[in-house]
Amino acid sequence: MKISKFLIITLLSVAVPSSAHVPLQWRDYSFKQVQTTESPEDTVRLSPDVKPEGGKTTLGMLEKAQAELNNRDWEQAETTCTMVLKADPKSLVALYYRAYARINMRHYAAAQADYETFLSLSPENMEARIGLSYAYSLQGLKEKALDEASLAVEMNAGKAEPYVVRSEIEMELGYNDAALYDIDKALILEPGNADIMLTKVSLLIETGHKREARTLLEKAQKAGADKTRWAELYEKCK
Repeated sequence: MKISKFLIITLLSVAVPSSAHVPLQWRDYSFKQVQTTESPEDTVRLSPDVKPEGGKTTLGMLEKAQAELNNRDWEQAETTCTMVLKADPKSLVALYYRAYARINMRHYAAAQADYETFLSLSPENMEARIGLSYAYSLQGLKEKALDEASLAVEMNAGKAEPYVVRSEIEMELGYNDAALYDIDKALILEPGNADIMLTKVSLLIETGHKREARTLLEKAQKAGADKTRWAELYEKCK
């Protein structure tokens, strides 16, 4: 599978063979988003009065799961989230965290099920919709992945992220014109985003537009693009 290069972030080198194939930027992006998008509805669903383990509240268990995810302890995070969900089956954060852990464990169908449950409770959540798209993609279900990404775009037309996600799936399917449209739309929404620029550079290289790619690479460098990814694309532009 072609590895997406959107939102590449340099992480500490940790030996986690079970998740080495998962794009680092996806893990980082997904986890940061779920920490910053908790709504009042999510807070209610945490049911802090429920105590699933050793006197810990559900909220305390979710904080434990969060720490486990930060430490890339995917199996323990899955276990912790499962305990929360036994006490509170509608905990949106536990569902999202467990799906996130399962993606890294290569349990894609199980992650898909968690995202689907999440979306049955909160159908307009962009991060879960993108997560479901990604779970489909990892199972080789590209058209289904594209459908979910398209829903994310429809529900969040003013945000760049779903356009970028859809463009990457379109690139994998060979829909290069559609991919270019989406990546240009993302750049209109976030014109200074160096990571989106690099995604477009990759598309331009694949379609033989190396001169235009080199010009955009210069702009991305000035915008603070990731040096490693920038160097990789620069070599491909030669």
